[in-house]
Amino acid sequence: IITLDWQVPQDAAARPLIVGHVITQGGKASYCAPRLLVQTLDAQGQVTAERVGFIPGSVGGYDRVYFEEPIRAPGPAYRVTISSWDKCGGGQ
Repeated sequence: IITLDWQVPQDAAARPLIVGHVITQGGKASYCAPRLLVQTLDAQGQVTAERVGFIPGSVGGYDRVYFEEPIRAPGPAYRVTISSWDKCGGGQ
């Protein structure tokens, strides 16, 4: 199982920034180069902008990996999901 824990503080220039952790709750899976899909939502919850961000490296089993992703299109709300990842090669 892979989940996200995130929030939206501001950076030093007062711009919104997605900050959080990718958390895995299983010991066998490993996710290489996970890609985050950051969606800006309007007041009705409709997507107004999307951006794909990358988490460098890999996320192993029972892991907690920090990430930051700048928001290019600010809005009243955001949705962050893991859109995809590469399979880690165990001995490949």
